[in-house]
This record gives sequence, C-alpha cells and structure tokens, in this order.
Amino acid sequence: MTLRIWVWLVVPFLATGCENALNCQIFGDNVRGRITFAPGIAVRSGVPLRVEWSKDSFATPQRGSGDVNDQGLLWVPYSLCADDGADLQFRAYQDFDGDGQLDAGEPSGRYDLTADGNAVYITKTLPNSTDSKWETLNGIDIAVDTP
Repeated sequence: MTLRIWVWLVVPFLATGCENALNCQIFGDNVRGRITFAPGIAVRSGVPLRVEWSKDSFATPQRGSGDVNDQGLLWVPYSLCADDGADLQFRAYQDFDGDGQLDAGEPSGRYDLTADGNAVYITKTLPNSTDSKWETLNGIDIAVDTP
C-alpha cells in the first residue's frame, strides 16, 4: 500500500471520534437536519455553529459539525457522521470564542422538539448499517432557544 493511499484511507478515520468515519467518507454523513434560531436569540454572522452528538447525554460530547454562519442565517442545514448501532442525543450552539466547547453564555439548543428552552433530550436510535444498507437519520432539527 502506498503512502498516498494510506493517508487517504486512515487519516480521515483518525481525525474524528466517530467509529463510522471511513464509511461516512465513502457513503456520506449519516445524520442530517437543520439549526433554527428561536425569537429573541441573537444570531452572529461569522461565528461557528457547532453540532455535537452523544451517547450519554453529553457527559462525553462528540464533535459532529462546525460551520461558520457567514451570513447570519436564521435557518442553517447541517450533516454529520455519528456512530451507528447507538442511541444518540444532539445539541447545537454558537461558539462565540471558537474553542469548540459549549460555554456559559453561548446560545444553545438541543434536539428536544421544542423551541422554547431546553426540555429533556430526545434520544434517537441510529440502526446498524449493513453491507447493503447505509442507515441514516434525517430531520434532526435543533432550535437554538436558550440564550
């Protein structure tokens, strides 16, 4: 195996905590949704929007996606790669200081099917993928609703 092939196949896998990193490189991200901003939440352009997933209600968050909201949009699509065969929770926040973690004072929201403050996380199961079927979760919409 040449070094070029090794770098293409292994480095993306090492760069993420997702057990599906290689499959996501081949088949695409397996979680998709949108981030919206509730009334009263200030949207800052040029600030990273982070979406994270967890198997344990964020005792150990996993980075999912982090795109800069250059235009200050109120509705932003996202996709990410998460472990399959697991029960998952999702959250999003504006990362004002760019440190990659949710800090006090950063507007946030969670996948809880509300847009009026943080309710209990809703857990979604991402089934195990097989050789013939790449499992995905769609419609994981998160409202940033906590200032």
